[in-house]
Amino acid sequence: MLAALVLTGCGDDTMDPTDAGVDAGEVIVDDAGPPPECGNDEVETGEVCDDGNTVGGDGCSAACDSDETCGNGVLELDEACDDGNTMSGDGCSAGCDSDESCGNGVTDLGVGEICDDGNTTGDDGCSADCTSVESCGDGAVDPGEECDDGNTTDGDGCDSECRLQTCTGDADCDDGNPCNGTETCGSTMVCESGTPIAEGDACGSGAGRDICVGGACVTSACGDGYVDTGATPAEQCDDFDTDDGDGCDSTCQLEMCTVDGDCDDGNECTNGHSCGGGTCVLGTAVGDGTLCEADTSPGTRDICLGGRCLQSRCGDGYVDTGEECDDGNTMSGDGCDASCTIPSVPITAFRVTSLELVDPHFYAELGPSCNDITETVNTLITSSIRDYSLNALGLFQPLNLARGTNPTEIVFGGSCMPGTPDRCQIGTGSTVATTANNMLPAAAVCLAPDASRLNPSYSGTVNTASGPCFVTDEQTFAVDFGAALINLSAAQMAGTYVGGSTPSRVVNGVIVGFLSETEAQSITFDATLPLVGGDTMYEHLAANRAPGSACETVAGFDVDDRDTFAGESGFWFYMNFEAERVDWTP
Repeated sequence: MLAALVLTGCGDDTMDPTDAGVDAGEVIVDDAGPPPECGNDEVETGEVCDDGNTVGGDGCSAACDSDETCGNGVLELDEACDDGNTMSGDGCSAGCDSDESCGNGVTDLGVGEICDDGNTTGDDGCSADCTSVESCGDGAVDPGEECDDGNTTDGDGCDSECRLQTCTGDADCDDGNPCNGTETCGSTMVCESGTPIAEGDACGSGAGRDICVGGACVTSACGDGYVDTGATPAEQCDDFDTDDGDGCDSTCQLEMCTVDGDCDDGNECTNGHSCGGGTCVLGTAVGDGTLCEADTSPGTRDICLGGRCLQSRCGDGYVDTGEECDDGNTMSGDGCDASCTIPSVPITAFRVTSLELVDPHFYAELGPSCNDITETVNTLITSSIRDYSLNALGLFQPLNLARGTNPTEIVFGGSCMPGTPDRCQIGTGSTVATTANNMLPAAAVCLAPDASRLNPSYSGTVNTASGPCFVTDEQTFAVDFGAALINLSAAQMAGTYVGGSTPSRVVNGVIVGFLSETEAQSITFDATLPLVGGDTMYEHLAANRAPGSACETVAGFDVDDRDTFAGESGFWFYMNFEAERVDWTP
């Protein structure tokens, strides 16, 4: 009610600053009217409700400014938050009872939690990221587990103790979940995971329509965020809720409209909604990582992910500002640490302590005779290893026998010092990046010599690397074996681990590779070496007295160690070795 009162008075026109009265000629306008009276059972201007009392908790707050429902934007005494909606995953749960942070004691399924014990400490029955109850069979790979397929059943690739199991065929590895791909029995006779199939692909055989969402086979439902065009009726949209009036209705059908505003879902992580021909045309999600406001708290960093505004956190799968990596979990030991930092890769190093050339042999022409000097060459190699002038190393980054492969570097020419154990680091030699392929069963064979490439008249036996063992991919190795540096093509290194899951030695080691005749003719031995110094390597390799080869002038010398590989003539080198674990300085 508006009222205007004009007062004219006398004797009070001196504008006395101590006088609180109204001076002559002053006009006071009261346009506010009487304040609303909460509790009079009338909803007046400024009130949201009025139930005839000033008692809260009965559907109308004590101040009549809230209907005390979750999602009205007013924080009630029994609410942990209220962001103006009833949608989970945006920093306030659908029931307004949780800020959806791990460690608050509320298990928020909407943000992927499966437990919440009121802290963010692991190894206490609920993981630090609230995604695992830290028991074998919960579907999350916890520290100490090699796998976790959601059950404790043997015979499906991951055994009852969450260890990768050995296998003889693909059927041994099937975990029964079609969404995480087809498991296979790898070359190391250990089960290997498959590649998850596409989101929305049909799975299962139940009465409902099951689809793959997030790698799991679930029943398709409106509000799950996936537009299931194969549903009945086919979904036209899915905006993570079943609310009407936001362009996509409660049955996931596009709504009717007259103006673009009818289709606005109020989601700042999507844009471009419009009204076209009387039906809402939904826009698209803004780029992941776009800043948004999920919880009305300026102290948190909120970003758009998959079209939803969520509080940014380590483990959400998006590498945000301040993170070095984010692999969708907060578990260390999988290449991205629990704090979303890239770990320094632990290196397990082995130094070759013995190296012996088995095939081919070296020869030298001494007077009228041709002498096999292979034993002399091997003595020189042994001497160079013992005085640490020759250091060949294998670096596993990291070493894990349970994995099918380990990134590996082969170093010829490292820098090592004697100790207990020896201490080594990169020197001035060559480094070959490769992969060590592991095989665990004792009966497995990583690398065996090819008899067709060996001279049967030689008495030495080439090693066979058997399980638990490794063999590297084929590479070109620049091998320094003390007498010369030779480039072996199609080269591999293999050996047997000794010492359990943290091996201390490699035995039955073998290095194999091909040296062409052309390469052999270009390699020159160090001039200071006895018997061979200054000569080409070809001058000491048996090629049935071919010009320039060993003992070409000695009548009756008919040894020929040549083979053919990829259409080229040359020599297959086989060298046996053993190695000891050493301390490594990066």
